[in-house]
Amino acid sequence: MTPESRHTPAASRMQPHSPRLSRAGRSRSAAARRSHWRQRLIEAESGLRIGLRTDSTLFVHLFIVSGILAAGLVLQLGLVQWALLVLAITMVLSAELFHQLLRVLWNGAGRYLPPDLRNVVRIGTAAVVLSSVGAVVVLILVFAQRISQIRGG
Repeated sequence: MTPESRHTPAASRMQPHSPRLSRAGRSRSAAARRSHWRQRLIEAESGLRIGLRTDSTLFVHLFIVSGILAAGLVLQLGLVQWALLVLAITMVLSAELFHQLLRVLWNGAGRYLPPDLRNVVRIGTAAVVLSSVGAVVVLILVFAQRISQIRGG
């Protein structure tokens, strides 16, 4: 290693055929060879990761979901009850991701939008709150039914 190369960033010392650069080249060609459904799964995972890093609200939702799933396991919910819980959880998480999408778009292009479209983020917030309230109602009904079955049975 020369004295000059010790003081330069690692990226500037990379040779054209270094593994890091060739790996990036392979990933582009690998993406072109992937089937459509597999590429969509990779994009969905990437979107979820970005959603978790962008806003702590989605992390809070997932923390609450872990408590709900633990309570469902303790109460030994039936198949229909699990299906209702999964639908309610999916509805809230989807609404939150769409809300994050609206906020990102608004932050990027909001000032260029006409005045009648300026309430789009508030409408997204209302959708998240409405879906959360609906999910809470479903959770209360499912857990109350199961607890009453356990007490009565």
